[in-house]
Order: sequence, then structure tokens, then C-alpha cells
Amino acid sequence: ELSKDLRQAVEELSTSAEGSEGRLAGLGEQLTRNAAALEELTQQTGQVADKVGETYRRQAEQIREVSVKAQADAVAIEENSTVNRRQAFMRNMSFVTERMNSLAVDLDRALEKNVPEDAWERYLDGDRGIFARRIVRNRDRISLDAIRSNYEDDLAFREHVDRYLSQFQEALEQAEENEPEDILAAVLLSSDVGKLYMLMAKALGRLN
Repeated sequence: ELSKDLRQAVEELSTSAEGSEGRLAGLGEQLTRNAAALEELTQQTGQVADKVGETYRRQAEQIREVSVKAQADAVAIEENSTVNRRQAFMRNMSFVTERMNSLAVDLDRALEKNVPEDAWERYLDGDRGIFARRIVRNRDRISLDAIRSNYEDDLAFREHVDRYLSQFQEALEQAEENEPEDILAAVLLSSDVGKLYMLMAKALGRLN
């Protein structure tokens, strides 16, 4: 009986082992299929990642090119804007200079009652800066004290001087705005009307 029971137990254990072996074999096959599927998915994911990476690289290059072009365009626009502002200022300066030369006529007449005929002839012939140059050239004869005295005593002269200084100062500020390097301002100050401005401003104590 003991031998019979032992054989039965061995048979049951063998049957259980065979079932476990079959289950293990099935699990191994499933793992193999899953591994193959995972490998295929990994390859597909890698291909997609490569495509996405290439797309991003192309887009990044396009963005860089657009950025470089935009920067170049901005520089060109700024340069054109600066040139346009400078040209507009120069055109405006011709009118400003004309007005200031006209004021210089009144200033010269107020400082020197008898203006020589040749000065008028040169002015009418197109030399508009003749009267501004005359005042500057005669600064040794027309002292700063005389200019200051005329400014205090002669209302008409004072109005001419104030208008002249105001218009020149406005032109000077425009020059500084249009040319940060102060080239236009330097040119303006070295002109006939600029020298007259310096003389009048100095006489009235308006220079720093």
C-alpha cells in the first residue's frame, strides 16, 4: 500500500511538472513575441525620433536664417532712416539758414546804421551770408559790450537777437538728434550763421 501510494504521488508530481513545463513554455513563447514587438516598436520610435530631430534641425536653421535676415533688414532700415532724417534736416537747414541770414541783415543794420552799398550788392547777387560775416568780421570794432548795450536799450534789436538765437538753437538741437556724432552740429556751428550765433550768445552770456 505504501508503494502504491508512493507511485500515485510520483505520478501526480510528474503530471504537475508537465503542466508547469507547458505553462513555462507558453510564457517563454509569449515573452519572445513581446520582445520582438518591443524591438520593432523601438526601431519605429527611433525612426520617428530621427525624423522629428531632423525636422527640428531644419526649423532651427530656418529660424536662424530668418533671424539673421531680420537683423540685417533692421540695420538697413535704421541706416536708411538715418540717411533720410539727415537729408530732411539738410533740406530744412537751407530754409533755416535763409531765415537767419535775413535776420543778420536786421542785426547788421541795427549795429551799423550805414551799411556799405557793396554789401547790399553782394547780398542781392546771391551772397546771403555777407551780413553775418560782416558782424563776425567786425567783432573787434563792435565790442561785446556794444552788442549787450544795444540788446538792453533797443527793443527791435533785442527781438531780432532773441529770434536769431532761438532759431539757431532749434536747428542745433535738430542736428544733434539727427547726428549722434555731432558732425552736423559742428558743421552748423562753423558756418557763417553759427559764428554769428556764438558771437551773440557770448555777448549776452548764454554760452556754457
